[in-house]
Formats: sequence, structure tokens, C-alpha cells
Amino acid sequence: MPESPPGWPQRPDGFYTDWEAFCTEALTARMRSGERSAVPTVLLAAGASLGATVLVTLARANREVLAELGEEWGIKALPELLTGGGALLGAALGSLGGAMLSRVLSAHADEASVEKLQLSIAAARREFHELNGLRAAGRLDPHRHMAAVEVLFGTLAQA
Repeated sequence: MPESPPGWPQRPDGFYTDWEAFCTEALTARMRSGERSAVPTVLLAAGASLGATVLVTLARANREVLAELGEEWGIKALPELLTGGGALLGAALGSLGGAMLSRVLSAHADEASVEKLQLSIAAARREFHELNGLRAAGRLDPHRHMAAVEVLFGTLAQA
């Protein structure tokens, strides 16, 4: 990938070519948008649509927000449940740990919003892979590819 043009935001490695890096960045931006209600919605949609790996990555990137919400909800160990401690808890409790965590998040998220975000994530994934396919086939030059991925980022981060 070429260098980002001047004035563009700094992006993590793989942002333009790796779905997990891109999606983690977009959903982190969405979680940090200032709306507290977005956090459980994003976590539930990410867990259902993208799997545990992305969910843990998101939780690690947003540990401070989760700590504040955990205090507010009476679950002081919320960040640990979603990150490293979550693996230990999950191993100890099996599916009961996952069900408990899902129930806690569901109590603070609107089901329709979760479903809408899941659909947005699925559509963004298809478009992201299509853009990368066009780039690999030489039908989209590197700068236009980067610009298209940035537009997609804005759509998913604010959807």
C-alpha cells in the first residue's frame, strides 16, 4: 500500500487490506462516539457477526470504556470478562459464562439496533472484500482503493 495522502488519519497496519484490522478500527470509533448505549450494541453485534477474536480485540481496545460501564452496571470485572479473564471464565463456566455475558449486554442494548448493526457489518464485509479484489485485479488503483475503504470506514463507524 502506498503512503496515506497528507491530512489523512493515521491508520493501523493492515487497515486497508485486513478485514479484522479495518472492522476493529471502525467499531472502536463507533464505541467511542460518546453514546454509551452504542457499546453493548457494538459488542453484541461484533460477537455474533465476527466471532470471539474480534470481540476480545474490541474489548481490549476499549478497556477504559468497559470499566466505566462495568462500574455503572455493577459488574466491576466487565473488561476482564471480555478479554483475558473471559477465556478463563469461559473455560470454567463453559457456555454458562457466555450466556451470562450475553444476557448482561442484552439488558443494555436494543435488539433492533443490534440486528441493524449486524446487517451493516455483513454488508461492509462484502464491500471490503470486493474492493480488495478489485485492487488485486488491478481494476482499482491504490489511492482510489484507499479512498473507497475510507468511505466504507465512515459508513460503518457511524452507521
